[in-house]
Amino acid sequence: MIPASMGGESTFETYTTPWGVFTIDPVEDRQIANRLRAGSARQGEAFGVLLSFIKEGGVVVDAGAHIGTFSIPMGLRGRKVIAFEPSPAAFDFLQRNVALNTVPVDARNKGLGAKHSTAGLREGERGNAGSRSLIEGAGAIPVARLDDEVEHADAIKIDVEGMELNVLQGAQRLIETSKPVILFEVFLSQMRLYGSRPRALQSFFHSRGYTLYLLIPDKEQVRLGKLWNLSLAALFITPGTVFFNRLGCAFDVLAVPSNRAMSLPYSSAFATYLYIAGGKIIDVTSRMFKKLYR
Repeated sequence: MIPASMGGESTFETYTTPWGVFTIDPVEDRQIANRLRAGSARQGEAFGVLLSFIKEGGVVVDAGAHIGTFSIPMGLRGRKVIAFEPSPAAFDFLQRNVALNTVPVDARNKGLGAKHSTAGLREGERGNAGSRSLIEGAGAIPVARLDDEVEHADAIKIDVEGMELNVLQGAQRLIETSKPVILFEVFLSQMRLYGSRPRALQSFFHSRGYTLYLLIPDKEQVRLGKLWNLSLAALFITPGTVFFNRLGCAFDVLAVPSNRAMSLPYSSAFATYLYIAGGKIIDVTSRMFKKLYR
């Protein structure tokens, strides 16, 4: 780790990890900085899963690239990356990190949505600059449609704090012609800011011949669990958000064209929901015991 002062009182830090070298503001981005200090990346398991679907030289779109913890390791492993990041501050770090790693990432300082517009930034969770979301029509940040930005993609990763459906709606031509594998985040409390629901995401993919999978940690590698109902999965994984509108947690889902050959092990939908329900029971039981023996 190398601390550095750049342009005033702010102190930035640089971390060397197995995923690349990253400069970051450890105050504004405390959560990611903690992960980088530990030598890990923000999306380690998800990264490995998506990488397994993309041949060397394949094109990857990173929607919501932030400081590059996904784009840069993809580029270092021989994939062609087109990265979109709307926040000017995060984009500055993204450019610095691309240069630090001498990796050919095509970085673009703009947001993605269902139509061309402009937007401002909504403040997110303290210490997590990547949780900032867009307010369309409230600022000067350009917002584009992915269909007008990219001709072909083998894979798309979408982490846009609730605007996932908007990004997909602006990428319908690209998805139809390229049939990319798509990794996206389900974050209920953020999705509600844009009037979106898991059912709408499910409908979007099912109508285009995609199968949805939950990423399940296994002993040696991540296993994929089929999801036949995304709303039910969200209910099991984050019930407090569904019933009481609490902040809750986000989870990653992989969308794969149904005719695509699978190289990773996967479970049936029934086994997936048993896994989710079992994990929730264990979690609730653990909390009860902690309260009883506190």
